[in-house]
Amino acid sequence: MHELQTIFNGATDGLDFFSSLPSETDQDKKSLFNYINSPDGLEESIDKIIDVQDIIMQKVVLENEKTGEENQALRIILVTPKGEAYACVSSGVTQSVRMLFNIYGSPTWEKPIKLKAVKKNGKKGFKFTTLELV
Repeated sequence: MHELQTIFNGATDGLDFFSSLPSETDQDKKSLFNYINSPDGLEESIDKIIDVQDIIMQKVVLENEKTGEENQALRIILVTPKGEAYACVSSGVTQSVRMLFNIYGSPTWEKPIKLKAVKKNGKKGFKFTTLELV
């Protein structure tokens, strides 16, 4: 199974990490570490236009505060050509990234894709974050 399919399908025995960024040199590895370790929050950048060239996806385990049950999710990190990184854990953003991969192919994208994180209202007043093409 292709590594992106594995991570998107949430296979527990599959890939826990995906990055479109190079990790050959020591500097590449430092940059990748810093993008993962200290990105800006995408929630704080709602309605801001972001030029996305690369994507990092990382499986995380979240604990339900009410039940204590653990669930797997994907942490998505959007990386710009200027070295800015924006992260979130959101099923709406995960679905948007999946569609980007289906339509544009896998990054690194030669021409950055202009995206904007937006809040939408779902069923029963549930609010969620998703991405829009600009």
